[in-house]
Amino acid sequence: MHGDLSPLHGGFAPGADAILILSNGHGEDAMGALLARQLLSSGLSVRAFPVVGEGRAYAKVGVPVVGVQKSLPSGGFILESARNLWRDLRAGLLGLTFRQMRALRRLRANVSWAVAVGDVYVLFLAAYVLRRPVVFLPTAKSEYIRGHFGWEYAMMRRRAARVFPRDAKTAEAMQVRGVAASFVGNVMMDALQVTGERFGVAPSERAVAILPGTRADAYLNARKIFQVVPYLAGKGLRFLLALAEHLDPEALADATGWSFVRRDAGGGLAAGAGLAESSARASGQPGLVGAFRNGTMEVLCIQGMFGDVLNTADVVIGLSGTGNEQAAGMGKPVIAFVGEGVQFTKGFAADQKRLLGEALSLVEGGPEALAAEVERILGDPETYARMAACGRQRMGPPGAAKRITAEIVRLARG
Repeated sequence: MHGDLSPLHGGFAPGADAILILSNGHGEDAMGALLARQLLSSGLSVRAFPVVGEGRAYAKVGVPVVGVQKSLPSGGFILESARNLWRDLRAGLLGLTFRQMRALRRLRANVSWAVAVGDVYVLFLAAYVLRRPVVFLPTAKSEYIRGHFGWEYAMMRRRAARVFPRDAKTAEAMQVRGVAASFVGNVMMDALQVTGERFGVAPSERAVAILPGTRADAYLNARKIFQVVPYLAGKGLRFLLALAEHLDPEALADATGWSFVRRDAGGGLAAGAGLAESSARASGQPGLVGAFRNGTMEVLCIQGMFGDVLNTADVVIGLSGTGNEQAAGMGKPVIAFVGEGVQFTKGFAADQKRLLGEALSLVEGGPEALAAEVERILGDPETYARMAACGRQRMGPPGAAKRITAEIVRLARG
């Protein structure tokens, strides 16, 4: 956990053009980091204040993190259940909240504008605690799921200079209520980088991407998804697991009961006594880090190249929030089911289904039913095309980050 003012001053000069980005979630951090990087390239002074978690996405792109951070058990899903709220309270939620608010108040003299990425809580922090004009990216709600409350519209009308919702339908609802909102695309689609790497999967081969999520739930989720693989064995499919960089493939192997073989420095898969050495050589390098194996079955493990995983895949089995939405936006049909952890609950799954529409197939039943759905989608070109088109339409075109940062620069220098 950072101290109240870490690293508060390091080049963060007070006055005009000083911008603070607040975000509250893993996907929100990724979007905030993308905006921050582009704002820095415009010559603005930028810092990040992640409210949930430690903000590793910002550090990865060289954006200094300020304020107070601490990871809590819910991973930001505090409102998904009373149990999540209770666990976070026991872990120090109230004390963390007070320390974050105190840090924001002390930042006022250094900040001219704020960018809030997340739900209305970060808008509240920016507008009423930091007390600076705000550009707001509301990621938590959509008219496809449920719209904002009247008091949320009122807060946006009064305190947000510009609002950039996640979809066109939500922007239209905001405009009707007098909010300065417009839809310019979804920033999360710009966060995907595609290099063309295919991890040894030939263009003629069909691939299934596995997205177990980015929190500790991923280990439980992967165990269930791996149970699908035997039902698809011998079907000519390749399997690619996108594992968040802060998660451990060895721990995931323990959770699934599969073995993990790490890739060596020469690009092959190490075995036996060479594992420790090759692990040290390959650590920290994005791309194919190894493979999970169970008899003749294999699931490749990729870290740090999520865009390439989606680009290579034909269909996705996912229990991810932002990841599932990005997959749909790339035109990849997504198959999901209710998970065991704090994120992909029955309610969350239903909300994501409303958000993504036909792009997401929500399956009830065990691994055999999931495998059958994979085969059905891949075997029906018309169904595949409808799901792909719906995902692209719901998520919108790329380029939102450039459009939004251009508006932030204009406002900050106006």
